[in-house]
Amino acid sequence: MGEVPTEVEEAFSVLKRTYPFFIALHVQHGKFYVYKQSTRWDKDNKKVRSTSEYLGRIMPDGKFLKKSGSPVQQTAVTAVEPREQESNAYADLNEIDAKLLTALSMNARPSLKFLCSFIGLKSTATQRRVKLLEQRFGLRYIAEIDVEKLGYSKFIITANFKERVPLLEEMKEACEAVPNVQLAMLTKGSYDAVIYAFAASNSDMVQTMMRIRNKLAKYPSEWNVTYFYEHFNFVPLREEFLELLKGKLLKREYAVLKELNKNGTESFVAIDRKYGFDEGRSQFTYHKLREKGIIRRVTLSMDRPPIKYLGIMKLTIVEVDKFNRSSAKLLTRTIKETRSPITNFVLSGDVGNSDGIVYIVPVIRDGYLEEVTEDIARLKLGVRISTLVVTKVLVGSLCYRRFDYSYSNQYRLLVESRDLKQVEQVDYEQTERKKKQHIAYDRELGIRNIPRLQ
Repeated sequence: MGEVPTEVEEAFSVLKRTYPFFIALHVQHGKFYVYKQSTRWDKDNKKVRSTSEYLGRIMPDGKFLKKSGSPVQQTAVTAVEPREQESNAYADLNEIDAKLLTALSMNARPSLKFLCSFIGLKSTATQRRVKLLEQRFGLRYIAEIDVEKLGYSKFIITANFKERVPLLEEMKEACEAVPNVQLAMLTKGSYDAVIYAFAASNSDMVQTMMRIRNKLAKYPSEWNVTYFYEHFNFVPLREEFLELLKGKLLKREYAVLKELNKNGTESFVAIDRKYGFDEGRSQFTYHKLREKGIIRRVTLSMDRPPIKYLGIMKLTIVEVDKFNRSSAKLLTRTIKETRSPITNFVLSGDVGNSDGIVYIVPVIRDGYLEEVTEDIARLKLGVRISTLVVTKVLVGSLCYRRFDYSYSNQYRLLVESRDLKQVEQVDYEQTERKKKQHIAYDRELGIRNIPRLQ
């Protein structure tokens, strides 16, 4: 490629995190060109074809000239200071933005009055802050739905391909065709693919796995499935899965779940009109679903989270007594407070094959996955730690948000074990309705004594 100035390297690094697709830097005659690189499945010739699209040129001083119309016609964008831009993407949030993201993560349907009082700004400034965060991180609002309340359990499927891994399109089509699959990832490490799915029974889970595997039958492989007892965060539901519930729920319940899963801030009036309900029926149904625990909250997720990639960390329990004695240290590390736009882990839960805990780690910088692994290893938990790197999310998405840890199961357990003092929790609910305390439900969601199944 030739020698690339440090300023160009830093500017390109910023662009890689700015664009939501893969880009490449080409050096020609001392100039630095940026291209979008992608692949598509050629059905006629049955092979993958690579394509590229010119995006612009990086000047030797780090300024990026974005394409306008054609590669010849270019307009200079605002001068970019690479180090400052990188800091904006990965550094701590200021206090106001951190509080706003937390509030919207805990309740994405608050009153403006509450948000203003919570961050200490007037309404115009508060709305502007929210808008800027929406643009910066690609915020979308969705319902956090507890599928266990609907009769489904969660499972993790892993696949190892012996000779060659299926093409991306083949793997994606195989997983997308199964509505029970909510998340499918290609990985590098001990597994080639990790799939997160729901099932109404063990036999249903086996059938789900076989439906995917049969579509990829020409590839020699080994498959495994294990339960996943989720205890932090959740995976947003695919619309295809909600279609499975259509005949199992009341029409109004199905309508509210479907619409809020698509847009958590959709007005209840609009839902009533769309489905021909009596006025107020959707709002009433929403609160009934909240009371039943089917909808935990309306929350947010980021389409442009400030991460480089995802890692998966597996803690396999080797010394049970040692792990049980040290579990408080792990809980404390899991909910370590930061000013990051998102939580330390975007998903965690117990698995049974082999007995342990799985964490999905948002990798915010080079070497971060190794840092987290070493940090956990220093706790001396009596576990064996292994990691995977997610190379591609094929189906579904994860929830990237800034959760208030004082509402987490880990925090509750630490308080109950007296390793942590209970803080005064913020009341994020602004429905102006009489609230009910779901103590039994909260405990059911909690981890049983330690963060793993007993």
